[in-house]
Amino acid sequence: MQRVGGSEIRRILSVTDAAGVHREAVSIPLTARGTGSVRVTPAGRLEIVAPADTDFDLWLAALPGAIGGLDLSAVQRAG
Repeated sequence: MQRVGGSEIRRILSVTDAAGVHREAVSIPLTARGTGSVRVTPAGRLEIVAPADTDFDLWLAALPGAIGGLDLSAVQRAG
């Protein structure tokens, strides 16, 4: 089981910050799984699961597009 550390969390949050998502609306599990995933939960949180089976840097580069493809209308925005 791979753990997600502070460095990875900060890098993920920099992407969600740029997308205008409030940090309190972001959920990042501390265990990496599979190829990673991004979804809006029924509670209106943006859940971002870091990958265990994919290069983190490549996955992170694609994260803005994955977030941009979601309906974020239920997710709290920054500002």
